[in-house]
Amino acid sequence: MKFRRFWFVLISFVCLSGAALAQDPSSWGQAGEDFLLQGATIVVSPGKTLKKADLHVVKGRVAAVGSGLSGNPGSRKIDVSGLVIHPGFIDPYVLGSQFGLKKNDKAEPQPDSGGHPRVHDDFRVVDTLSPKKKDLAKYREEGFVALAVVPEGGLLKGQAAVYSTGESKSPADLVLKPDAFSVVGFETRGWSQLKGENYPLSLMGCTALIRQTFLDRDWYEKARTVAGYVDKKPEYQANLESLKAVVNGERLLVGESKDYLDVLRILTMFREIGLPRTALVLSGEEWKELSWFKNGTSPSQSFILPLNFPKDPKAEDGVAEEDLTLELLRSWYFAPANPRWLKEKGVRFSFTAFGQKGVDDLEGKVAEAVAAGLSKTDALAALTTEPARLLGLSDELGTLEVGKSASFVVREGEPFGDSTAIREVWVEGQRFPDYAALAKSENPEAEKPKVRDFIKKNNYGSPPTLFSQVHSPSSVLVKGATLWSQEGNPTTGDLLVRGGKIVSVGPSGSAAEVIDGTGLHVTPGIVDAHSHTAIDGMVNEPGANVTAMVRMKDVLDPFDHNIYLQLASGVTTVNILHGSANAIGGQSITCKWRQGASPEGLEMKSAPGGIKFALGENPKQSNWGDAHATRYPQSRMGVVELIRGSFITARNYLKLKEAGKHPRPDQSLDALVDVLKGTRIVHCHSYRQDEILALIRVAEEVGIKINVFQHVLEGYKIADKLKEHGAAASTFADWWAYKVEVDDAIPYNASLMTEVGVNVSINSDSNDLARRLNTEASKSLRYGGMSEVQALNMITRNAAEQLGVGDQIGTLKAGKDADFVIWNDNPLKQNAVVLETWIEGKRYFQRSQEARRVKALEAERESYLKLLEKDDKEDDK
Repeated sequence: MKFRRFWFVLISFVCLSGAALAQDPSSWGQAGEDFLLQGATIVVSPGKTLKKADLHVVKGRVAAVGSGLSGNPGSRKIDVSGLVIHPGFIDPYVLGSQFGLKKNDKAEPQPDSGGHPRVHDDFRVVDTLSPKKKDLAKYREEGFVALAVVPEGGLLKGQAAVYSTGESKSPADLVLKPDAFSVVGFETRGWSQLKGENYPLSLMGCTALIRQTFLDRDWYEKARTVAGYVDKKPEYQANLESLKAVVNGERLLVGESKDYLDVLRILTMFREIGLPRTALVLSGEEWKELSWFKNGTSPSQSFILPLNFPKDPKAEDGVAEEDLTLELLRSWYFAPANPRWLKEKGVRFSFTAFGQKGVDDLEGKVAEAVAAGLSKTDALAALTTEPARLLGLSDELGTLEVGKSASFVVREGEPFGDSTAIREVWVEGQRFPDYAALAKSENPEAEKPKVRDFIKKNNYGSPPTLFSQVHSPSSVLVKGATLWSQEGNPTTGDLLVRGGKIVSVGPSGSAAEVIDGTGLHVTPGIVDAHSHTAIDGMVNEPGANVTAMVRMKDVLDPFDHNIYLQLASGVTTVNILHGSANAIGGQSITCKWRQGASPEGLEMKSAPGGIKFALGENPKQSNWGDAHATRYPQSRMGVVELIRGSFITARNYLKLKEAGKHPRPDQSLDALVDVLKGTRIVHCHSYRQDEILALIRVAEEVGIKINVFQHVLEGYKIADKLKEHGAAASTFADWWAYKVEVDDAIPYNASLMTEVGVNVSINSDSNDLARRLNTEASKSLRYGGMSEVQALNMITRNAAEQLGVGDQIGTLKAGKDADFVIWNDNPLKQNAVVLETWIEGKRYFQRSQEARRVKALEAERESYLKLLEKDDKEDDK
């Protein structure tokens, strides 16, 4: 939206002597004057509009607003009849790079900053940035009178500053608020950036480092101010000193998200840390599941909403129709209604051009949000009063009340309408464009916001439902089925479920819903003891050799379609593990596939915590190239020694705490202390028998137990030692020869370990393999002659016991969770198919409805394609 230039204005400057508007060209661009703008429609504040009203501006402030104002004897009168005046816009989140500010992401900490090089809250935009006139003018031409410029780079990025878009000989005069808020966000790097140890590289690593920083801040404050808290006070650290204002609520902390899962992740992190004043840059994808978002917010939180609506998908070159996924089309269709639905949920937000290529299309995006159902009053508030409130500038900006800054827009037509154009922008009493700029204008025509046709013609109702409807009867009875209780041999009988729990197995009863189980088979829900499904981002945090501080719960992705595919294959519970790139990796989480639940809702909260260790080639990485050649350890013996040393350190850490000392908090050591206390289950990636034996010896030396050896492909060689240590084994059915260290793997491994008395499970370690775990388990009927009950135990009872939840799931027994699967045949037969999958008495999958579900999805996609084609034709016109 550019300034509208009218040639008759230029002529009037030259030819008319009596018109107030043209009487004195020197009035343009001058501050500190006395102006009376007469006859306009004045929007004093969103929802309060005066017709044929006057605005009196004196020395850059609003002196009066109303009808019939006379002004002062020397007031310069400007006729604005037929025009609209409204408060100037404010963008609360503008990247510093748009003003030439470089990323502050150093390889080393700032001098005297201390701490991690990617944590620099002590960096202040105001100390570095002097905005150029042309950069400010770009925003001013679009009606913006103030901007919050934010730092980039790192995790705790620094402090934003608010600038006026006016002009001044001194850049300092443009600063409205020097330390407006601090900024935090996840900036991942990935495997390609690995150089020895440069933690964090992953999303979960970034999350852990931010948490650790606030733990450090709390300890640092006590260590420096509380007498006797530590033996020696820590040295001054600027970044931790800076965060004091955030922790005390004196300065707002704004989280920057890249997608909807980031939004949920940051909200959870804010709650966990316990910060008093927070705000969040939203993703624009909140429509995907508004309840998750709303349930995670507090009434005091503020939000900044980008309007980077997806372009028409076919507008991108080279996009074929078959590549237009339903997910892509839904985002295109529903994104414009996101502001409306957020407002209907009572969410207060400010608009920002963040995420767009430029600010010139922002008002057009707002017009699309209005066309999708957001009121114009709420839209204007999101550009005026809401950002003013967020930035603590409500006394100065956001409305045209008496005493406030004379920062406003003069335009033709109401904002966000089909026919509207900015005439002038006033910033603190300065009138723009100035006379010289007006005289040089070569663009007399207005640019009007164009709302895409599909938005105007569609009546957006409620947000879409992205997940299949969960069936939740109060009770259910499966009658006359073959019941694989895994508490004994299969029997024919009834399964009664009520309130999410199994009531009885065998005896009959009554229920709200009855399923005829004649000829069908019912098993406990399948438990996958080794999964990497539903992880958002990297499975590993490779930036350090010990990463016990990272948590898989921080990076869950409930939108992963593999959840549904695994439900269709009978999987109800999974152990989501960190990868095997570290001798000691991250904390695992046990989840139930409650599709449609939030990340937090997937967690099986009654399950004990876990942690991933790894032996062999994956953690030592000595043959992986130059980027991996500098990180210790580089040998198999080094891996085991690192684990030993880590637990010696953890035990000393624990002793200090038990003695009443206050060592610096360490999330990694806290997790290892849980292992020492026996409250966290250890899962260890392993292949070779020599390494397994070495770790068993080290574990017994430092006083811990390796609960489960994962993969353990040479376990058959040392099964007696596994049993003696009390370790379980979670293995593959017949994977071997895919790398040198697994050359001795055999398909009889599971059977041989079972014969010795080791608790054995079969796992997937694969989204694909998880869909046929019943078939994988059945292979041991052939390789080793297991009984059917023993084979099925490996993906139900045994796996549940390995995760520490055998008392809750894994068998069909009265009192346990009602997690069960209905099959059309013996589940260990090759052609067995899952008919229904139930978790806690709720049905999450029903094969008989699958054709209807798929047909509905196909029809939905086709409807979007037709809209897209129609919209393309309108554009061609």
